[in-house]
Amino acid sequence: MDWFRMMFGGGSGGLLEAALLIGLFWAALAHPERIQSLIGFRVATILLGISIVFPVILQLFFIGGQLGGSGQPGAGPNSQMALVAGVSPVTTMLAVIFGVDSVTPRTKNKNAKK
Repeated sequence: MDWFRMMFGGGSGGLLEAALLIGLFWAALAHPERIQSLIGFRVATILLGISIVFPVILQLFFIGGQLGGSGQPGAGPNSQMALVAGVSPVTTMLAVIFGVDSVTPRTKNKNAKK
């Protein structure tokens, strides 16, 4: 469990991302016939990758820029850190929505007019 926390940032969102990652791999490898929308499934995996990698890259970019400019961390504006904090939850939420939608069976409406 400590490995997941290190990999996914240490917060409770990390466990959600780990569960979604395992679920997407399970759907793709064990039951590929359950994937109803291949485009939605691909979007979910891309968004999950962004939610895992993007905050780390942004933090390294901002921390590196702050250390190179003034020599002291924490000298940059807080709006940049707010962006870092907001990107991961939004992309994780969208990945969950697209992931669930891609494996939800499609039913035809029996009451639809012909």
